[in-house]
Amino acid sequence: MQSDGEGSVEQNALVITDAEQTADFLSQAYGNTRIEGWSGGDSLRFARVDLGDVFIDEIDNPVTYRYATDPLEAILIICLTEGRGERHTAGVHGFFSVGQPTVVADPDRPYEGRISDSSMNLITLAPQQLARAAGIPRGSEPGPLRFKSFTPVSETASQHWRLVLAHVKAVAETTPDVFTEPLVRDSLVQLLHTATLTTFANSYLPIPNLYDRRDATAAAVQRAIGYLESNAQTADHSGRRRDALPGVGTDVAVCVPYSARHVTNGVSATHQARRGASRPHHR
Repeated sequence: MQSDGEGSVEQNALVITDAEQTADFLSQAYGNTRIEGWSGGDSLRFARVDLGDVFIDEIDNPVTYRYATDPLEAILIICLTEGRGERHTAGVHGFFSVGQPTVVADPDRPYEGRISDSSMNLITLAPQQLARAAGIPRGSEPGPLRFKSFTPVSETASQHWRLVLAHVKAVAETTPDVFTEPLVRDSLVQLLHTATLTTFANSYLPIPNLYDRRDATAAAVQRAIGYLESNAQTADHSGRRRDALPGVGTDVAVCVPYSARHVTNGVSATHQARRGASRPHHR
């Protein structure tokens, strides 16, 4: 997927009433598709918001269609609002649930499945943008993207992802002029990729370390800041440090990967260095 470079939003909508044309259209957009059970009064309703690196599509299709396609080389996420469906990829079989965003497959792997009587959102994202959201430097080779789970890691994550999608879509549809500013457009596109990164367990997400699992609380951070600010200028005339906030060195320690003893010694060394710098030098 390539950006148009202008930061604009393209919106397209159409209605197709012919089964063969519907199959051709879906095949071009998402891969080889076959329509089943089409009757004379059926129609496909399609709408797309094109953000360059992101496609946000809405499809209403009252019939069943089967798909089997080569790798899309993009991240395709389906969120049903009505209907039912199933998917197969890399030996994994799963179902689409109403209201739950689901990744169809890894970008470089083929997939197949079936969706019936559906209304849904289909979101197409760029793997390189997901790598950028993960902090992987441009030009590096992060390896193939692998989703460890095609469904959200939690209901909270699922809800957050849907809220982010709704926000990005609302901005794009109601105030498209803001996308003439590249910073705004890139921020919203990045927001959706970041939400995807944290919603679906994947190989691009950094592995948590020991300190990630023992993050300091907001209160500890506030006490630590107060401790450092108070001790920056607190020392008696004998050169001994006076701890204005006794015991808070422990709070500093949980904010950085050091022990409380390391923090206390570091503050003491800072005072000594300041005293040495403030004394007049005699020849």
